[in-house]
Amino acid sequence: MNNKIKILLLILLTVLYADTGSGENVYYFTPGPNLVSFNILPEEGAEIVSMFHDIEDNIISIINQGEISYFNEGTWVGSLTNIDNEGGYWILVENISLLPIIGEFENPPLYMLMGGANLISYPYSTSQPIEEALPFYMLDKIIGIIGQNEAALFSNNEFYGSLESFEPNKGYWFILSDPVPFQYNVPDVFATSIVNQNLNNEITLDYNQSTKQSIFFIENIYLNNSNIENFELEAYCNNTLVGHTTWNEQMSDIVIMGEDGFNFTSGYCNENDIISIGINIDDEILN
Repeated sequence: MNNKIKILLLILLTVLYADTGSGENVYYFTPGPNLVSFNILPEEGAEIVSMFHDIEDNIISIINQGEISYFNEGTWVGSLTNIDNEGGYWILVENISLLPIIGEFENPPLYMLMGGANLISYPYSTSQPIEEALPFYMLDKIIGIIGQNEAALFSNNEFYGSLESFEPNKGYWFILSDPVPFQYNVPDVFATSIVNQNLNNEITLDYNQSTKQSIFFIENIYLNNSNIENFELEAYCNNTLVGHTTWNEQMSDIVIMGEDGFNFTSGYCNENDIISIGINIDDEILN
């Protein structure tokens, strides 16, 4: 009973202290998939046909958990027709695109998460470290969290991996052991009537982003019977570079890109393909 009361109080506080008022987000989409979310929705409505009208000729498809739509010969086709502030979305574009969204901040949603994978939003305009953003009742449910080319694993009461904080305008896969109602903790700093821009925080990759990602966590690496630190790891599939990371601590993650049916990832990993992960030392790959 006490735990239920605490959860309800946390949910109430989240609503009371959420971002409020009007604002603007400017989305910077790079060619291929972009994993995003929307805490501001246009006043005129959140239908895909209106929200993405200015860049529709550049859009390949929009995907969320279990739904997809694409722009074909002047018409939107597919089951995904509206955007909300609860889901995460893969926005696939042909070329670099800028999308301004002007509207009202939406109240942070109450997420009804399933056991398994859940693609959800991050609803605040202020970033948060994972440990501060997740309420206490999530720690016995969470297995891992996956973002765009980054991931976190929860093990032995600690988070490991390259994903260290939730960022505004981003989407995340929550991997859970059991279903649970969930809301993020409220950030320490609130922003209203702001412009959120993600113009300069994109990482340049030597391979293409995919909507299908596999994550490997590496506990330790030994070379000539010595534990080595601070080096580059590269992953190959079908002789094609499909993943890269800097390994500098125990349980580092490397995200492997799979073939997702779009031209950007042709020849990338498929089920049952052999993945080769090697150490890059002075441009020499040691498998």
